[in-house]
Amino acid sequence: MTGIARFRKIFRPGVLAFFCLAAFLGWAINACCLKIGYLRLVCPAGFLEIVAIRRSVPWRLVPGFVFVAFAIFFAGRAWCGWFCQASFISEKMNGVAKGKVPALCPSRKPHTALLTPGAGDAAAIMAGLFAGMLVFGFPLLCIFCPVGIVSRNIISFASSWCLRFDLALLALPVLLALFIDMRRVPLCPAGLTRALLSAPEKGMMPRTNPELCIGCGRCREACPSGLNPGMHADAAACVMCLHCIEACPAGAISLRAHCGRCKKGH
Repeated sequence: MTGIARFRKIFRPGVLAFFCLAAFLGWAINACCLKIGYLRLVCPAGFLEIVAIRRSVPWRLVPGFVFVAFAIFFAGRAWCGWFCQASFISEKMNGVAKGKVPALCPSRKPHTALLTPGAGDAAAIMAGLFAGMLVFGFPLLCIFCPVGIVSRNIISFASSWCLRFDLALLALPVLLALFIDMRRVPLCPAGLTRALLSAPEKGMMPRTNPELCIGCGRCREACPSGLNPGMHADAAACVMCLHCIEACPAGAISLRAHCGRCKKGH
């Protein structure tokens, strides 16, 4: 295991522990909304849900939404790869599922046997959910979003020492992974929103210098999203784990923003 991988293995449960501690201490900190002075950093998916259900714009949340949107545009899906508690818990659940039912392992090969959604599918799913909320006024994103489920249960356990029934919905991504390759595009409202915002590929992400790349394929083996950084930079799928940078023996991959002189995909 590389240095970055070891640090990430410690960092991610540390983030979960921090959110749990914040809930027990009564701090107004969770993965869905963070208030800093007059600025409320709200989840983009949650903001869109509020707009759809109320059919009006909550202007006091707009500055925080814009700030978070620009942060995602610049840093991509780093939240998914480093800070998301739901992603961390789902990975652990997948690990248990692989050990208990190896024949139905979501990471079985080849992944071509699974449905592989792309950015267009993500946009269609979000558009459908948004339209459904506009028509029915039902908080679909909030109810099924893994990030919201984990946040609500952490707060519930901290305040009343009990868990909510919706915690069982975290098993849904594990079941879906039996049929859908969710490494590229997550079937999670928060992850989908972040994938769409980072899709233009103009912000920071691992990019390959084709003049240094030796085509060994180690970056692809190290990528948890199943990407090939040496061939194409896909910001919508990249979770910014940075494993590919450390795995590259030629030092061809580096973390940098889009350069107009760079070829597409590098």
